[in-house]
Amino acid sequence: MPPLLRAEYRLALARGPALPLLVALANLALISWIIPRLPAPVLDFLRHAFHVQTMADLVLLNDYIAIYLLLYLPGAFALTRVFVRPAEEHELDLYLTKPVTRRHYVIARTVPTLTLTGASGVVLALVTAAKVTVLHPPADALAVFTAVVTLTALVLALLALLNVVYLHLGEVDNALLVASALGLAPLIPGALFLYRPDLLTDPLAAALLVLPANLLWAPAWMPTIALASVTLAAAAITGLLHLAARRLEQHPRL
Repeated sequence: MPPLLRAEYRLALARGPALPLLVALANLALISWIIPRLPAPVLDFLRHAFHVQTMADLVLLNDYIAIYLLLYLPGAFALTRVFVRPAEEHELDLYLTKPVTRRHYVIARTVPTLTLTGASGVVLALVTAAKVTVLHPPADALAVFTAVVTLTALVLALLALLNVVYLHLGEVDNALLVASALGLAPLIPGALFLYRPDLLTDPLAAALLVLPANLLWAPAWMPTIALASVTLAAAAITGLLHLAARRLEQHPRL
């Protein structure tokens, strides 16, 4: 492992990746306590709106939203260290005068965040599958595990895309605003499906766009979907990392 990448891994671990993971785990416990205690009309409305049946489905629906956001948001903030924060603090030139290429700099500052986010996603997948199987039977543990893996793959691809977008921004406040918009975009069709189902009447469009409810509609297909998602995300991340490095090499202000 190159020295710079090894140093960035040490820094990433020292910044405390366990804290977002602990917050996510606490949210999973809280959701399992709150959802069964909601009024029956609210639960019936959610079942009807999202085409789900069991209490396990309702719990998982909220679990998946929490997992998605609690993986994405810390990763989006951590990636400001690649370009935006050093540029805002006028430190980027100093970092790039080190005996390291800009390509290696981008990879070393990005890969640890993606790796730790992916590892957190796997941990949350295991915990969620175990939790729902024990507390809210019946539930398909494999389908739950692979659904969270699919969400994790989506988050990693979005973070890699965000890393490229950050290269066009010079202030952390603007970067976090853009990151929030990008992170919320995949959830908008689900909100539309809840309040305006007439806008998503096509079954195929709903199956593709209504995140995360669509992860509950075909449990038998989830292992296949997860495998395809991980494969596509790996290809996208590789391409976006190289694009980010190339963009930094060509950046007009450097």
